Amino acid sequence: MVESFIEQYPAIQVALRDPRIKKAMDRDSKCEDFVDTMKVLYTSTIAVSSDKSATAGQILPILDKLKTKFEVKDDDSAFKRAIKEKVWADLSHPYSVCT
Repeated sequence: MVESFIEQYPAIQVALRDPRIKKAMDRDSKCEDFVDTMKVLYTSTIAVSSDKSATAGQILPILDKLKTKFEVKDDDSAFKRAIKEKVWADLSHPYSVCT
């Protein structure tokens, strides 16, 4: 699923910037919330996977950034809140020893 998203990410970005599509999406911004929330995860994945062997010096700052990004805020929609909670639960579980 994530691979499909990564493949489609450029098309999603273009679609989100198209005023005709954006106007229709203003009524329901779930797609926009999803892309905004997951963008940092995509960027982090690319950064880590570009090296053959990532070190703790690379991983720990990325995890801190992810933790900040996936903290639930008061103004988050229910959809965005659910994404953040699920993603952070999945990310933090294997790394609970490090944090």
